[in-house]
Amino acid sequence: MIGALRGDDVRDEALRLYEASRPFDDAQYRSIGAYGLSVVEMLRGDVARVVELAREHESSGVTGSDGAIQGARAAIWNGDLDAAREMRTAFRFAGRGRRTTGHLATMDGGIAMLEGRADEARAHYAEAQGIFRQIGARYWLGMTGLDIVVTGAMEPEERRRAADEARDIFTGLRAAALLERLDAVTGRTPGSGAAPRATEVQVSQEA
Repeated sequence: MIGALRGDDVRDEALRLYEASRPFDDAQYRSIGAYGLSVVEMLRGDVARVVELAREHESSGVTGSDGAIQGARAAIWNGDLDAAREMRTAFRFAGRGRRTTGHLATMDGGIAMLEGRADEARAHYAEAQGIFRQIGARYWLGMTGLDIVVTGAMEPEERRRAADEARDIFTGLRAAALLERLDAVTGRTPGSGAAPRATEVQVSQEA
């Protein structure tokens, strides 16, 4: 996963780990292999594959919750409302806690944008940002900022701040692949105006 986020070509290794995890009957071990591959496929723009991987574990309790997060995010980025709703429903197994609440807020924000409910989306994303700041979850805060930019949520100045914050976080993490995605959506010029909405972003072409 770290290699993928840093822009390394690790798909073959991710596939190897995924296949090696298939013989296990323990959901936790199977989810580890699936999650790593889902990160790689999301960054490559294969939304259908990310959702497919999430579906493999959507009923496996907490161990499958991160897969649902990935599936929802990929679906939202690609404008697939039905898949996003499905992943949101699957995430009900994730349990309780602020981290879970934050992820639910990001899903609800993306779904609201796809449904044209911009004001509700703004509230959901602001809630997620606040939670991830409170618990010090900088990676997830950065991903929320990227979600905001990809979907075109919130006001232009809020969106610019979200992009700048995400860029700072991804730079600190040396997450080159996420920086490339952020730059592709913003046109590389921070604060240059509104980002394209999810339905306008051709994820597969950017990967």
